[in-house]
Amino acid sequence: MNKEGEFVVNIVDLRGSYYQFGLEQSREAELSPLKEKLGILNRWTTNSNFQKAKEVLLNVSPNLFQELEGLAQGLDKSMDTVIKLYSGYDIEFPPMGCTTLVNNGYYVRNYDFSDDFYDARLVFSNPTDGYRCVGFSQSIIGRLDGMNEKGLVAGLHFVNNEYGQEGFSATTIVRLILEQCATTEEAINCIKNIPHGDCYN
Repeated sequence: MNKEGEFVVNIVDLRGSYYQFGLEQSREAELSPLKEKLGILNRWTTNSNFQKAKEVLLNVSPNLFQELEGLAQGLDKSMDTVIKLYSGYDIEFPPMGCTTLVNNGYYVRNYDFSDDFYDARLVFSNPTDGYRCVGFSQSIIGRLDGMNEKGLVAGLHFVNNEYGQEGFSATTIVRLILEQCATTEEAINCIKNIPHGDCYN
């Protein structure tokens, strides 16, 4: 948010392998405003089980794991640290909310908690091994919502803080759906095979 109260969003165009995605985004991660969010990520991931996250990612999305490898290389950080901070696994979010509306071909959302938590990045991705997508990023790797080249749209809204467990944040799950699924049925199967950390619709 700039001093006039206008929200500025960066447009990011990623092309190539997932490893290349990670390398390219590592340069962004070192710049403000993403670097300023690192302290927030550290607080949210104090108990994160990076070993379990690694096992699940290698099973459900080797591509996303390769992106995290590129991010680790570019940031000159250990893979364990990057998985902990950016995979979206076992995150303790503060109380928050969001609202979505789907009607007559429109998908609309608002963001009900502080813009300090948002990447402010609209990402176009064209991977060599996955569906082309567009969506707003969260913690670099995740997506708050988006659409892929097959016309599949995925988004989320938070339900409550009462029923958390070890698993991925909805932003990571939305990303996996967009890049791996062509139909609603495929998305449902994908969702059923991923451990969820919190209550989202």
